[in-house]
Amino acid sequence: MKPRIKGRVHTDEIYAKVKGKRYYSVNSVDSGTKYNLAATFTKHRTKKKCREHFKKLRDKIGDQVKEVCKEEKDKPVKERKLIVFVSDKFEGYKIGFTYCFYRFATLVHGVPIACKKYALNITIMR
Repeated sequence: MKPRIKGRVHTDEIYAKVKGKRYYSVNSVDSGTKYNLAATFTKHRTKKKCREHFKKLRDKIGDQVKEVCKEEKDKPVKERKLIVFVSDKFEGYKIGFTYCFYRFATLVHGVPIACKKYALNITIMR
């Protein structure tokens, strides 16, 4: 079963200690349904791991992102409502997004996701 995207797709990591060692859990969550679309548990937060995470995400929702893009392609560029991905300033997320979705979706990069102040400003994206 593949989930339907109802809002923006937020990607961020959680830092955790397991038996005294540092690990990262990278998650992508749909803001509309609060469904965790993809999760990657890794020792290091590298660009390669971020690309692998976005490949998982593409396998799960890639067809839906392309479908929305196909429906919106006849509209003027300013009126298109593509699926929006949101991430913080970590460069690996931008590289992973570009590798998998740059032709079919929009990226809002550099937004501190935990900051309430910016959450109000990006509501115009969708």
